[in-house]
This record gives sequence, C-alpha cells and structure tokens, in this order.
Amino acid sequence: MGKQFKRVAAHEQTLMQTLHQEGVGVGKIATRLRRSKDTVSKHIFKKHRRGGPPVTGRPKDIDDKCFDKILSKYDTMLSKASLKSGPKEVTVAMLKKAMRLDCTEKTISRAFWKRGVYLRPMYEKPLLITKDIEERRSFHDDHKHRSAEQWPVYTHGVLDCKVFAVNLNARARNYASRRSVRGNYRKKVSKLTGQYVKPKTALKFNTGAKNVYIACAIGAGKVLMWHEVKGRWNGAAAAKMYAGPLKTALQKAWPNVRGPLRVLEDNDPTGYKSSKGMEAKEASGIRTLDLPHRSPDLNPLDFSLWAEVNKRMRKQEKNWPATKTETRDAYVKRLRRTAMNLSPDYINRIIGTMAKRVRLLGAAKGGHFREGGS
Repeated sequence: MGKQFKRVAAHEQTLMQTLHQEGVGVGKIATRLRRSKDTVSKHIFKKHRRGGPPVTGRPKDIDDKCFDKILSKYDTMLSKASLKSGPKEVTVAMLKKAMRLDCTEKTISRAFWKRGVYLRPMYEKPLLITKDIEERRSFHDDHKHRSAEQWPVYTHGVLDCKVFAVNLNARARNYASRRSVRGNYRKKVSKLTGQYVKPKTALKFNTGAKNVYIACAIGAGKVLMWHEVKGRWNGAAAAKMYAGPLKTALQKAWPNVRGPLRVLEDNDPTGYKSSKGMEAKEASGIRTLDLPHRSPDLNPLDFSLWAEVNKRMRKQEKNWPATKTETRDAYVKRLRRTAMNLSPDYINRIIGTMAKRVRLLGAAKGGHFREGGS
C-alpha cells in the first residue's frame, strides 16, 4: 500500500480531495485522473497517510442541527410522494441523494434511531362511519373471550378472495418485485396525516396476461381450498364455490363436527352476501362469522397470507434469467403450489392472531388501529 501511495503525486492527492469535497463521485474522479476506484478511495478516505493533511473520512454522526434539516427534507419529500398516484416509499438512499449528504446511509438511519424515529408500518384509513364502529364493537364483544389457541379450532375455515396478477416475463416480474411501501419514518406520537396513510389504489400495470381470481379458505392447519374462479365473480359463482369445493374441503378436514361449519368471511355483497350465495351456504350447512365492514386488518388472509404467497413467488423468481418466460397455466399452477405448501404452524398462527386483533379492536373502542396488529 505504501508503494502505491508514492506513485500518486501530492498535487494529485490534493486534487482528489478537492473534487470529492465539491461533490464529485469516486468513479468520476477515477475516470478523470485515469486511476482505479480503489486507489482514489484509499487516498480520499485514508485517515492518516504520508505526505499530506489527514483525512477524517465520512462523518460518523449527525448533530441535532443537521438532523432537523434532514427530517424537514424527509417530510417534504414524503408529502410530495403522497400526492402522486400509487404508493411510493421515500428511502434513506433517496434522502441522501436529495440532500447530497457525505455520510453513509447507515449513519442517517442511526441518527433516526437515536432520536426515536423508526420505520413504522403505514396506517390504514380510520373509520369515520358510526355504523362501522358499532359493528366492530359488536364483533369484539362476541369474540373477546377466545384465546389464540381457541381460534384455529373454533373457526373451521377463513375465507377470502383475491385477484392475482399473472407475471409471465422479466418485465412483469421486475415490476412485481419492486418493494411496496413498508412504512414511514416517524415517532410513535406522530399525528395521523395524509403522508402516513396508505393510498387507496396502487399503480396499474399491464402484465400482458389475464389476471387470476382466487377464492381461498384456510383452516385445520392448512389451505383447505384454492379455487380459481373462471368468469365473473357473482352470486352464481359464489354459490358454486360454497356448494362445491368449500363444502367438500370443510367436511374432509372436520369430519366429526356436529352442527354447522363456521366460516369467517367479510361482507362482500357481490358474492358472499348475494341471495344465491346465502342459499348455498344454508344448504351446505355453513354458518358464517361476519367481519365488520371495511376491516382488512381482521382477516388473516388479508393481513398475512396473500403477502406471504406473493413473497414466496418473488423469491422463486429472484435468480431467473431475463429470458425466462412462463405460460399462464404454468404460472397459475405454481401460484397454487406455493399456497398449498404453507406450513400448518403458519396457518394456525395467523388464525390465532385474531385473538390479539380482537383485543386491539376493543382497545380502539371499535375505531382505527394500525395495520400489522401491534
């Protein structure tokens, strides 16, 4: 290393330092001086080197005055991002670039942590309708006594539907793998304002293939039903699902149950609460535990399973070459296989989480509580 430093003249070392202080990156300095990035980095960030003033390197800490500017800039960027269509996360890397900070991203993160500012999950929109709050209170009162161990046994099935995008090529997979908004940096006492609330809709993207509509039921430590709805989702489709795959799956999983089979579901008027759907449930011996209106934070499939399936799908695709493509049938089969491979421990755990969420619902007096359940 000593010999390498001797080959760089003092005036050239000074030039490296000057360019770096002006905001020129290591790569551009190396190109301009026809040196390797490694050589330039060593001369810029070396704390004690022979022949020249000592270099302190990047800042290891951020003082309060600088941090106030960083936090103010972050809030400004977050407000602008919330005005755009679709979710957008303001990352530490974006903040560093916007402010041209010389410190590392880790240093910025530590400054946040040191002052009690953490990346917290975004809020769901609070409920403002009195009827919805009353329904939530009623749901809490009916189920507050059940423990995490009782929920997977008391509930024979948990039902929900979801539209999955079918990503057949590298471009579609790349879009699907982009990180969704994990949360915002804020203190625990931050007020619930626009930039801390999830947008209503996500950005639209045409994958070039028809989406797949899935009706899924979990219970008895497994995915009981993974049913592809072909055609429109309506009362007729719901009745077919209740009387066919759902009834068969429930009876197979719970052969010794006397009386109706209890299924937790939401208030979907198109299918679940349609006249044909209601008739099919009654004929099939299915009794429902209805979730309150507008409560995605109470359905285990909503708050966990859908995200877990998508996460595993993206993990499978992570190292695929850009040239790899799939047919729609192959993608749909892989999606089903991924869901069916979820472990019994995981299924029982997310159903058991209902006990905690019901308690949170009671603590919130039927109102809003943060998505994520804590």
